[in-house]
Amino acid sequence: DSDWIRITSRDGFSFLAKRNVVNASGTLKNMLDAESRTLLYLAGSFNNGSVYR
Repeated sequence: DSDWIRITSRDGFSFLAKRNVVNASGTLKNMLDAESRTLLYLAGSFNNGSVYR
């Protein structure tokens, strides 16, 4: 599985992680939006595949 997930923190930093690594974590997997390649940050909001503060 070579898909990458973008993780964006509340302070605006973005990180890329392999989907299989994200799926190995129950917490991160539950935060993953199934329709996109974006991890939903708990304190952020989701809009068009991006996470905003």
